Amino acid sequence: MKNLMIILFCLACNFNLNSQTAFTSSNFESAIFDYQISHKDGIPEKDFERGAFIFNAARNAVAQSDLLFNCADYWNITMAFIKLGEPKAHIELAFKKAINDSPESICAYIESFGERSVKTLKENIPELFAAFYPKCKTFKETNDAEKEQIPKNENSLKQLIREIGDDDQKYRNLKDIDWSKQTPIDERNLFLIDSLYEAHETYIGKDLVGEKQSHIMWIIIQHSN
Repeated sequence: MKNLMIILFCLACNFNLNSQTAFTSSNFESAIFDYQISHKDGIPEKDFERGAFIFNAARNAVAQSDLLFNCADYWNITMAFIKLGEPKAHIELAFKKAINDSPESICAYIESFGERSVKTLKENIPELFAAFYPKCKTFKETNDAEKEQIPKNENSLKQLIREIGDDDQKYRNLKDIDWSKQTPIDERNLFLIDSLYEAHETYIGKDLVGEKQSHIMWIIIQHSN
């Protein structure tokens, strides 16, 4: 009987391990499509719903873009994992993927989303974030010097909103819109706009980005489904 109990215990442990997705650097992208969202103990309902929404939307966007991940996808998955209470190792892996894909873009996201994103990353992946974040200052100084076409008084939020607006029209400017390419861009733009709204707790309008770009948030919402 004792041996039987030990065997059953081991089988139960093995089932629990197998029921969770094992993310590694090499299988991360494929494992995203095997990942099953679960409501973990201690995670508030609001955070769970928010995390599930971000993750599912990011996964759908990747599926519609020939399974090609970009830094926005990795960033959204990082934020989703934090909301869902995923292990630190999983959050670190997603963030590493994001900064390996485009460290400059991730720095722009962090600055655009404000102190809340800094605090969130510090709390969840302190060592990795502490090693990466100082590089953002160097990137910003380099970009300011190289990108003369961007006004020197344009902050990261204005720059990000402008880029979102440009992407919104990337394939819509063509005579025949290529929806296979534009739709995943629209999905990613919606996540970014939604995250900016949550971070700033207000509409991203004239007061934050100026008159010229005050309409972009509304356009992204209109173009969403």
